[in-house]
Amino acid sequence: MAMLHLLASSGTSPLRVLTVDHGLRPEAADEARLVETACEGLGVSFRSVRLDGLSGVNVMGEARKARYAALRTHRRDGELIATAHTQDDQAETLLDRLSRGAGLRGLAGIAPRREDGIVRPLIDVRRADLRAFLDEAGIRYVNDPTNVDARFKRTRIRDLLAQEDEGLVRHLAELADEARQAIDELRPEPTADLAALRALSPLRRRYALRAIVPGGVSLRRPHLEDLDALVLRGQGEVLLGGGLGAVVEDGTLTFVSGRRGRSD
Repeated sequence: MAMLHLLASSGTSPLRVLTVDHGLRPEAADEARLVETACEGLGVSFRSVRLDGLSGVNVMGEARKARYAALRTHRRDGELIATAHTQDDQAETLLDRLSRGAGLRGLAGIAPRREDGIVRPLIDVRRADLRAFLDEAGIRYVNDPTNVDARFKRTRIRDLLAQEDEGLVRHLAELADEARQAIDELRPEPTADLAALRALSPLRRRYALRAIVPGGVSLRRPHLEDLDALVLRGQGEVLLGGGLGAVVEDGTLTFVSGRRGRSD
């Protein structure tokens, strides 16, 4: 709601709002109507979609994937997708990734702007400041009850941060900024040339390999290590997950669909 009102008052080119009801809470329909009323008052186009069938151990992760898929489905050519991630979200993301053994890419956190047109205009703003803005302006908003549900790891991380010095959130956000800058400086030109790949440092070589994996597939670390070892070995094949494999023959690195089944 804060992002909606701030963007609407900034004169940003025409806005369209999409609210996603994940089908997980009965209150979500009323919350969508609250957003619709706000959009009507601001003269902003509004649409709501409902998702069904989300379940499983990682329901929050599935909800996130489905939400972004809905946003992409309804985006028009040339439009950006703005999400209201805050500096607090950035800090929580870093702690979550650190707990799972993140490397430099994981420490880069939430990107302020992604190549696929997703932008986070509030990524440097604290959540408390946005709530203060809404309260002062008398703008109604809803606190999602899942944000305080201790069953979710994200909530436990949020509670941990709340117990620490306020500067920790800022320091973690600064760490993410530095990690992204380091990645930009390390990133080599994408290449499938084995000699060129071997000439790179291990870290830069792995960034180059990530860049040439087809279909935007994001490799898990074990698969990336297998691919790196294949390049250094200079022959053989590896499976990379998701039905994707890689083969080196006659000095050429080729990605294939499944074992020994070359992509057309």
